[in-house]
Amino acid sequence: MTKGTTKTPKKTLLWTQLEPKRPCFTWLVLTVFVLSFMPASVCTTSGLVSEVFSINLNSDITAGFDRVNRVLFRHECTNLPHPIGGNNRSILAQGGGKEDAIALDLSLENDTIRLGDPLKVNVTFRNRDIGPVILYLVDREPVLTDTYPGTGGVIPSIIFIITRAGVGPLTDQITDPTNLTQPIQFDYDDLYLLTSHSRCTETLTINGSKLGLIGAGVGEYRIQAFYRNDSAGTLPQIPGIIPTATPAYADQGVWVGEISSESRYFTIVAPTP
Repeated sequence: MTKGTTKTPKKTLLWTQLEPKRPCFTWLVLTVFVLSFMPASVCTTSGLVSEVFSINLNSDITAGFDRVNRVLFRHECTNLPHPIGGNNRSILAQGGGKEDAIALDLSLENDTIRLGDPLKVNVTFRNRDIGPVILYLVDREPVLTDTYPGTGGVIPSIIFIITRAGVGPLTDQITDPTNLTQPIQFDYDDLYLLTSHSRCTETLTINGSKLGLIGAGVGEYRIQAFYRNDSAGTLPQIPGIIPTATPAYADQGVWVGEISSESRYFTIVAPTP
């Protein structure tokens, strides 16, 4: 080094200085970082990547984090595995099955809809038990009553009650009784295994025509979700096969009980002219 000159100190660049300090760049780096720790099977489920990158990167930070959390860590209940049946169940399930160990949450995609438009709802099961639980989820349109018309029998699985102030519950006029009665023996394709301390969500759509049939016109309403099941399910007998060992469980292990969500409120407004 020549006499009389000074050595210029080496400048260290932070990662935030490598690109302009713009919110979209920060969100992009954060999203890629989170996705790098997610299994590929999770990241490709239900268009996850496209959902994550559809976030408005210039929106409020709190809202952005909430959206990322819902997209990355939400699992559809009907994408859960079916129970194998027989003896293939966790021994922890013997200590589970408590009604207060499962919670039900309800949220609405929109709390204001126009007359004739559908109401989209999200029903989330949270398993707080030490063992897995088996849920009975049947493929049917949303039911808006708690008992089967004419018999008073309990309708199993997910049902909704919609109430209007000053009127009371609006009763669903059921015309198709398919999948509305309580099964004694379950089809394993209708059973889903929710592991310990995990959650899943079912997104359901109540059509505008169905809301009209129960008398839901312009006004304010309250909706509440229920999940119930009265039978653990009897084990199916396979004709011609004699069991070589005594089964460890005497039933299919379907969770028995009733849980309900908190109420949510929504408004139906007149359609735009």
